[in-house]
Amino acid sequence: MKPSCRWPLHPSPAEGESLSSWLSRTAHCYGLSVQDLLVHDLGWPADTDLDVSPPPSLQAMIAERSGVGLDRVRIMSLTGWQPWLLDRVNPLAPDPAAFAVYARQFAILLPARRRPPCSPPLWQAWMPLTGGLPRACPCCLQDSGEPPLMLVWQLPLMLSCPRHGCLLKTYPNHPPHKPPWEEPDYDTPELADDGVKSMDARTWQALTAGSVNL
Repeated sequence: MKPSCRWPLHPSPAEGESLSSWLSRTAHCYGLSVQDLLVHDLGWPADTDLDVSPPPSLQAMIAERSGVGLDRVRIMSLTGWQPWLLDRVNPLAPDPAAFAVYARQFAILLPARRRPPCSPPLWQAWMPLTGGLPRACPCCLQDSGEPPLMLVWQLPLMLSCPRHGCLLKTYPNHPPHKPPWEEPDYDTPELADDGVKSMDARTWQALTAGSVNL
């Protein structure tokens, strides 16, 4: 049977939501896992990288199935943040000049005497060397329904949730692409201090609006 060109049911993507989170919530509408949706509807391997660099043809297919604009689909993965936040997301082909651009162009922030003699190998701005950070907001995870997971939670850019103001928690043993609302127990939320919340609010505004009010 030829699959439908448009999904009859799918939630609207939340602002800042990751692609894996949105597809998990979409698959949940049909009683499926995101792996089932990838394999049996979209025709892609279950371990396809969704949040860092999903193939452009897959992004186009998702836009067609959902009716959500391709630009909106792209911004749900880190490739959509190139080049204005990340120079590139492929750690196997780093840009030798990237470290100098991010760390050396402002001499007042990093004087010459403190600059390392060369760029660290495989260095990427804001990208953890071991992949994404498995972090989430405990308050969001405890919300009723199917809370969206933010893409920015996977990067060392913010310490707290812009919605609840509590510190993000790390869940290193969480299965990839498994809807976190199915887990019964999570850490007790811990409120961030005012300084952290203030800085994270500015970071969130920069990411979502493109500018910051100081």
